Amino acid sequence: MAQQLRDRGSEVEFAVTGMTCGSCAARVQRTLGRQEGVETASVNLATERATVVIDPDRADVGGLVEAVGRIGYGLAPLDLTDDGTAADDEAVEQRMWLRRILVAWPLGLVVLGLSLFAMDRPWARWSAFVLTVPVQFWAGWPFLHQAMIRARARTANMDTLISMGTLAAFAFSTVQVGFGDRHSEHYFDTAALIIAFLLLGRYF
Repeated sequence: MAQQLRDRGSEVEFAVTGMTCGSCAARVQRTLGRQEGVETASVNLATERATVVIDPDRADVGGLVEAVGRIGYGLAPLDLTDDGTAADDEAVEQRMWLRRILVAWPLGLVVLGLSLFAMDRPWARWSAFVLTVPVQFWAGWPFLHQAMIRARARTANMDTLISMGTLAAFAFSTVQVGFGDRHSEHYFDTAALIIAFLLLGRYF
């Protein structure tokens, strides 16, 4: 790879993307540790970094990237020539989470209000459905996207649980709006507020 590596002797540092919990970090660390030429591998979930000690004559950086990619995570060597790159990437990611928070929270709170006080009225049920759609499928897209990546890699993580739970609540409520009566149960507020709280957690 043409990109310069942060390399002190045989130690290489990578940025890891797609991790959401301790099991993700452990899976990436195990995968790296099993690759030929890797002496030790350490993955830090909080900093989203992996430090790998390799035998330069046996290990291939491109092979490490491919191995981690096969289990559904991203791995990229850090570039020592640009000290601001990591900070810039983190700032971009935080702005992305903030944009989604600014959509999810107002809509989620309106849906909660409708659910508490007006769901026996058709206009309120349809309004809750319409307002939940952007929360579920736009604000919550990072969770859905990561869940699909995990599914293709035949693994699962917290994004899988989040996606299954919120989609189940959304789908059930949608069926109730279309075919249920005025006293049917609806869980649009559950789907929307779970996503809103989790977005806030990812932002912080």
